[in-house]
Amino acid sequence: FAGWEKYCFLRAEDTWGEKDGAGFTDLYIPYTQNDISVKPQFAKPSLYLGRRQQQFKQATKATCDGTLAMPLWAHQIGAKSLAQHFIDAAFSGPASPNLSSFTGMTYDKGNDDKRHLGLRINTFIINGSADGDGIITMSAGMIGKSEENETSIATLEDDDGVLSAFTFDNVDFWLSDNSEGESATSAAEKVDIRAFEISLANTLTVYHTDSYFPSRIVAGVRVVGFKFTVFKDDNTYDLYRRSSSLVTKAGHLQLKGYHLSTGGAADDMTVIDVYMDKLAFSGATDTADMNGLAQIQTEWECLKPATSENEIEFAFSTE
Repeated sequence: FAGWEKYCFLRAEDTWGEKDGAGFTDLYIPYTQNDISVKPQFAKPSLYLGRRQQQFKQATKATCDGTLAMPLWAHQIGAKSLAQHFIDAAFSGPASPNLSSFTGMTYDKGNDDKRHLGLRINTFIINGSADGDGIITMSAGMIGKSEENETSIATLEDDDGVLSAFTFDNVDFWLSDNSEGESATSAAEKVDIRAFEISLANTLTVYHTDSYFPSRIVAGVRVVGFKFTVFKDDNTYDLYRRSSSLVTKAGHLQLKGYHLSTGGAADDMTVIDVYMDKLAFSGATDTADMNGLAQIQTEWECLKPATSENEIEFAFSTE
């Protein structure tokens, strides 16, 4: 069968590693990359056999992992943008080792349809650039419990074809000395950025017990980073690099994308406001092509402020 015939659905799990039944929404996932699969691990000790050729290899356990990448989708499914379904899962459990999980279902035209259980998001990246096609993208590095043959994958519906992505022409960013990102909205604080990236590492650890597939997958320390690129019109970030004191700022990134009235959404656009109350400066890299304008990419780490807020907060709305 042809590659274009493949498609994928995700279903949120109520119990980790179990495909829940009726009443749960199947999320249609138009993707650019989906290489999630079972990865067997083999034992092959260095044996003295009296022979030059190897004779022994045995499967002892397996993991299930891979990357799911796509545009950052603004259209709505079940009163949420598809982007929000991923963001909510990726940034779940800020004070817990147990994150939200999905069952993944991939159609292989009945040849061997796949069911991937217990998928948790280990790494997550949202990035956008004024260059290229202007589509904001996301990538989720996922680790799961097991792979099975899928016997009841959802079929495609006509309204699954209503797709719309967040785009860079609808991005705004503010950088402020305020104590919280939500307050960063003034014209004086607005920064004209050329590109940005939000990165997340949930530091998942896989544990086996007396089983071939993992028994537990738990989260460690959460690390959130942020990058943005600007034209180098002054020496602001040179001064930050030379400073012997930690430079901290509050950041507010706003993303917008047309939802095309999907999921019964009001207004015209899906809006994501990203608040980072304590951005700690980590470094900056200058670039200057021979025939281009000088630019500088700045790197920051999102730290938890001394409040009840998390190191990064997402607010979802329509307008």
